Amino acid sequence: MSVTDRRINPQRLERTMFEASRAGEYFDARQLSALAGVPQNEVASVCLKELIDNSLDACETAQVAPEVGVEVARDGDAVLRLSVSDNDPGIPPEVVRKVLDYSIRVSDKAAYRSPTRGAQGNALKTIIGIPYALGSREPTVVEARGVRHTISPWVDPAGEVRISHTKVPRTVSGTGAGTRVSLTIPEEGQDFDPLRWVRSFAAFNPHATFSYKVKPTPQKWSKCTNRPASSRSRSTSPPSQPHHIGIVRRPYRRLYSAT
Repeated sequence: MSVTDRRINPQRLERTMFEASRAGEYFDARQLSALAGVPQNEVASVCLKELIDNSLDACETAQVAPEVGVEVARDGDAVLRLSVSDNDPGIPPEVVRKVLDYSIRVSDKAAYRSPTRGAQGNALKTIIGIPYALGSREPTVVEARGVRHTISPWVDPAGEVRISHTKVPRTVSGTGAGTRVSLTIPEEGQDFDPLRWVRSFAAFNPHATFSYKVKPTPQKWSKCTNRPASSRSRSTSPPSQPHHIGIVRRPYRRLYSAT
């Protein structure tokens, strides 16, 4: 049979189209790295950066001098508990609800880009996703306008994002204004220095006041098992007059002055 007599019947390639939610991008460390434009070992720092960005934007929009407080508590060597508060009017409950809908984009920056602030436009979505992506399963807490929001995300086996959102009245003092966001970040593999970030923001925002507070890790007393047999003391309690463990304050302030 000649070459011209050969008939080739190539099989037709059939492809099946799949649809996948992009919400999972906010809960995967590799994809969050691409979304935020930082290396994976710096993803944790995005939480603090975006929270301070949001605080400054909200206060400036309300035409109040920004007062941003950052609190840090380390639980051992692997977990960082981070809290950022401010004196803005507070995030409305309906905005928190919309932020938790990962099928839509919620931002007041959709029509413009600021040359000095982040351009993600979905900062709160990112902040809720990063702790989960790094391995934390503790909830993120948002307190604003007399409401305490407890937000626990997870991703089901099909890759769909699920959100548990509970709301309870929040006891407020004074005027009740302001927003506080608290979250837990695993530090393993992360290059994250909160104080450096606070200093940087203070240096470039002289109109704002920043405070930085570190809560030291409580001392843990364990039973001594290496005492010599002749030792008379078998006490496993701390010394009778232990050192007082208070709050270490490291303020880095830039006072606001009207111009």
